[in-house]
Amino acid sequence: MPTNLVTGGSGFLGSHLVDALVARGEPVRALVRPTSNTAHLAALDVELAYGDLTGFSSLRAAARGIDRIYHCAALAADWGPWAAFRAANVTGVRNLLQAALETGVSRFVHVSTTDVYGHPDHPVDETAPYRLRGWP
Repeated sequence: MPTNLVTGGSGFLGSHLVDALVARGEPVRALVRPTSNTAHLAALDVELAYGDLTGFSSLRAAARGIDRIYHCAALAADWGPWAAFRAANVTGVRNLLQAALETGVSRFVHVSTTDVYGHPDHPVDETAPYRLRGWP
């Protein structure tokens, strides 16, 4: 039974995290959309959970029996409808956190982007102030 759930497991960050966890011998379940390209994951011993950040029941099913969630899924783009960004990056995170609480997940790691720091021109960490640039 996988102990790690990686959301966005078929994406850029998530797929590299899946690789690292598998290389360490850790069992992994990857949350992917039904339309995701999972060819890379098929070559690994990874359990696939099909779902969406806006589909609470799929998140609860994906989190069942999991110890740690690495949340790498997001809508990250330079432009698009604000409602789409809110659905994935606000409501989706809330849904995943609720699923984690309901299923007894012990650790939740949220991966973000430098966009929250407004494209900084120097290294930053989580103590840096948030700077809105007006982009989603």
